[in-house]
Amino acid sequence: MLKSALPKIILGFVLKRLYHVCCQLALPVLIFFLVSGYFLQSPTPALATEQNVQFVLPHTGYLSTYFSTYHPGIDLATDLGTSIHPVAAGTVEGVIFDTVDYGNHVTLAHSDGYKSLYGHLGKVFIKKGQSVDLNTTLGEVGLTGRTSGPHTHLEITKDGNYLDPLTLLPKSWQLPTLSSVLSVGGPLPKPKEESNLSKTLKPDFY
Repeated sequence: MLKSALPKIILGFVLKRLYHVCCQLALPVLIFFLVSGYFLQSPTPALATEQNVQFVLPHTGYLSTYFSTYHPGIDLATDLGTSIHPVAAGTVEGVIFDTVDYGNHVTLAHSDGYKSLYGHLGKVFIKKGQSVDLNTTLGEVGLTGRTSGPHTHLEITKDGNYLDPLTLLPKSWQLPTLSSVLSVGGPLPKPKEESNLSKTLKPDFY
């Protein structure tokens, strides 16, 4: 009688132990799958926060001063009276007429948080709030403000941070006319030295 009941007793004991073990493991296992499912799920695609803006030169000319910590822009030397165009489409944010520092200068707001500033204008043809495109003439290269020769001081910022315009503008540069070189204090270039004109131009710091 006892021998015939022994298997049932052992089986009942095993099942009871399994039941207790399962009950003890149920909560940790449930938590594990919930947490792992949370972290292993497919991430939500991030929304695009920046759209590339294609920049162009404001006018033909030659680089006379590079970007630096004390000169947060570049200087493009060219002929006096050269037409200045936007580096990208945008809206005129400010038009300032002054006789010091940047002289007469214009600030444009572009998409994606970009802004551009054009300094030392002799004439200004646009007004605040006006929409502009690449064909719009902002004004003409002048000698207003602190300058030692006709050029455009160009600054580009993004979300308030200064950027080196050379990293955004086209890589190809058009060489100036001889009169342009002379107007910023450079000597007559020899044909074989045309690629080194940047070393002969007199820098302008504002």
